[in-house]
This record gives sequence, structure tokens and C-alpha cells, in this order.
Amino acid sequence: MKKTITIAQWSQINCIYLPLYVAMHKGLFDAYGIHVQLIPTGNDDDIYQAVMSGKADIGLGDPTFCVIPPKGKISHTSKSYIIADICSRIALWGITHNPVIHDIKTEKDLVGLRLGCFPSPSTSHTLLRAAKANHKRLLKSMQIIEAPIGQQSDLLFADKADIALYIEPFISIAEARGGKVVYTPAHIYKDYAFSALYSSQSFISENVETIEIVQKTIQKALDLLHASPKTGINVAQKLFPELNPDVLSRAVKRCLTDKIWPTHISPSPKGWKAAIQSRKDAGYAIPAESSKISDIKYNP
Repeated sequence: MKKTITIAQWSQINCIYLPLYVAMHKGLFDAYGIHVQLIPTGNDDDIYQAVMSGKADIGLGDPTFCVIPPKGKISHTSKSYIIADICSRIALWGITHNPVIHDIKTEKDLVGLRLGCFPSPSTSHTLLRAAKANHKRLLKSMQIIEAPIGQQSDLLFADKADIALYIEPFISIAEARGGKVVYTPAHIYKDYAFSALYSSQSFISENVETIEIVQKTIQKALDLLHASPKTGINVAQKLFPELNPDVLSRAVKRCLTDKIWPTHISPSPKGWKAAIQSRKDAGYAIPAESSKISDIKYNP
């Protein structure tokens, strides 16, 4: 009999989490007698709450929430640990329909623009808040426009934003409809702890073997993705059967070209430091002892 584990994730199925989806659709979990049930949860803080409340066994999202002081009924003494790195660079791209807007090479090129993003406290919103904080005078005129998850492209059509930050495959869909990618944060932040699998200390301590299996399967999935882009494209087609295969191929190849997925599940200390610094710059209270990834990385 298979063991079921629940994984809370962002409320949209997407291409940036293909390492997990490849592990699921290629039978890597099945080989160990594990069935994965996805729980579309919402924003990054909702994912963390789902894990720490016991609604989900594992979370897939921004790992900095493992150290951001929790709100609500979650105990401040509860601990969580990163299990596996999923996105080691910022898996966001800025799309526009305005032919006048050219490539954003640095944050300073955002002067006077309206940037659409996911709602706070998402990583996209945090990055823009951090940019404004780091360039207060220069980016004073830059506006951050939040929209509910899934409505980022709508901001462009409604002329409420000049550039919308979004994820794949929705970027490639917008591109196929005449949009142009002008902003790739992964080219600016070369190493960044963007998304990871993490779990509570209590679940890990009671399910050590299961956690180690998850680590093995995700590593195998990463190996498959890097060895054969076609593997990722085939899984993406199962996730989005209604989409043009060319769109999905472009989405997967963009993630590979921009090195969104790591070659190893172990999160980078440099990437962790960059992600934590962004949260600090954006005004989040981060405990001083959380600066080292070794403090919250699970090691079997």
C-alpha cells in the first residue's frame, strides 16, 4: 500500500516547479511506494501556514518563510527545514506590450515604470519593494501594482502596468500573443533561493525515511531535466494539454537557459544570503541567526 504525502504549493500549476512534477509523472515517487497529493494553497505565507499547521506535510515555495516570524496561530517556537532546492534563481520574467520599453539591464532601469506583480508577501512583490528601498531617490517614481494570483497579464491589457512579472508558461503564452520579455531578474541576481521544498521539524523527525526518499526523487528529476529538456517538455504537455507544444517548449527551454533549476538539491549559501537580504531590504524582520543556510537545511 502506497504512502500518501501532501505538498502545498502556489495556487497555480506552472512550469517553474517541473522538478517536482517530473518526479510525479515519471514514476519516481511510485518506485518508492509514495503517492504525492498536491494542495494548491495560495501565496507563500499561506503555503508556510499549511505546513506548520499540519494541513500539508511539505511546502513548495519561498523558503525564507522558514525564518520570517510567523503570524496567526503558528507557534514562534516551531521550526521548519529546507529539504530540497527547486529554483535556485529568480523564476520570474517581466513582459510588456509597450514597444517603447527596452530591456531592463539593472534595477536602475525601472525608473518611472509601473511594475505589476503578485500580491504581498510574494517574492515578486518583495523584490520590487527591496529595489525601491535600495534606490529610494532614483526609483521614487516607480510604482508597484499588485494583482491577485493569475491576473498579472490583465494589468497590461487594462493599462495598469507597463511591465508584469509572471512565471512560466504564462510568460511564453503572453509572448505568443505579442508580448515581449524585457526583464529577467535571473540575469541580475545570479544566485537566489527562490523556491524550495521544506517541512516542519515534527514531520521530518517522524518521517525521516520519507524525507530522504523525497530528496532522492527530486535529485533524479533534476538530473533528468538537465540531461533531456524533452523530458520536461513532455511533462509540461501533460500539465497543459490545451497549450501549443511550441509554447511549452519555449517555457521549459527558457527555464533551462536562465538556469532556474539547480543541478543539486542542496541550497546555495550565496543564494540564501541574497534571498534573506531582499526580505530585509523590503522591511521584513529576520532573526540574525537565520543568515546561514546551514541553520535550517535538513541533512540526513
